[in-house]
Amino acid sequence: MWVCEVYSDGAKGSAMKVIRGPVVHIGRKPECDISFVNDKSVSRNHAELVLANDSILCSDLNSKFCSYLINGTTKTKIEPSKDLSNKVRVPVNQGDMIQVGATSSRIRIRKLNIQFLPTKLDKTNKERLKKLVKSIPGGRIISQLSSFSESSNTKTYIITSGFSATIKILEGIAYQVPIITLKWVEDLVKQLAVPVEEPPVGVVSEAPSPIFDYPIIAGYVIVSRSLMCLK
Repeated sequence: MWVCEVYSDGAKGSAMKVIRGPVVHIGRKPECDISFVNDKSVSRNHAELVLANDSILCSDLNSKFCSYLINGTTKTKIEPSKDLSNKVRVPVNQGDMIQVGATSSRIRIRKLNIQFLPTKLDKTNKERLKKLVKSIPGGRIISQLSSFSESSNTKTYIITSGFSATIKILEGIAYQVPIITLKWVEDLVKQLAVPVEEPPVGVVSEAPSPIFDYPIIAGYVIVSRSLMCLK
């Protein structure tokens, strides 16, 4: 699952967004999927990201102050697409930064993997979980927290159907792993889905907050039934 960290000029911190694709529009217009409304150096229709075959491509839409691809300490100007019917597309890799305009409006591209540890799920719900996880790019099911491998690009969740204090849940408290219900996964899959009958326009959704920052406070475990409860 591809996500992006959006750094607006003058703003403190960043906003996290899920890239649902197939096209994400970047610009100063408020209706752009990623909008930098306060940065006058960003064109109204400045650039776009394209999600294709689990890869990210970037095009500059002949903007006034250009777009740049930043990889580590290397900053490369993205060739403007003067012919918008035949756009120049540049591959963007995990961790790369895209600068739009002449200030500090930037987007960092990340690929996020999600792993789920089920506990207290009956056979029907286990099968349901398997089907749901197949719909999440980078998603997988683990059997125990000994295979727990948390990093900035991997998030782990324990899935339960109740509040029973199982060993896995107690281990989750120790590791500070968020504990959720199957409904949360269902809502995540719905957010990631792009209806096939819709025209291929850019779609970006706000990432459910627990994917990136969901602490367990004072040793308590919070089980949510929907994404709305976690925003």
